Amino acid sequence: MFYKFGQIKNWFIAHEKEFFIGLLVVLSSTLAYGLGRLTNLKENQVPVTITRATSSTIQTIQVVDEVSNDSRIVASKNGTKYYFPWCGGSKVIKAENRIYFLTASGAETAGYTRAANCQPKP
Repeated sequence: MFYKFGQIKNWFIAHEKEFFIGLLVVLSSTLAYGLGRLTNLKENQVPVTITRATSSTIQTIQVVDEVSNDSRIVASKNGTKYYFPWCGGSKVIKAENRIYFLTASGAETAGYTRAANCQPKP
């Protein structure tokens, strides 16, 4: 058994340079492919729209994802309250249930009310 291990070790030492060049080519190709796919996904991304039926009309809300996280109003698609990013309630909403608004008035137009324990910054 140790004899086989010694043979493999000797083969690796003899072909070390070729092995690492091949590994470098494979990793570079994989990285280039992944970056290309990532660029294509971002370019073809369509904004998400949520349609909510109200008592007499249908409102369409456009959820915006291009704005930085620290300036968006956060709400749960299953809840009735909205939170500012610095409020503790915004951190406990699961990522798959989060929806974002640019302004508090946009959240209120969509039917959400501000959480009582979450105050705007002066």
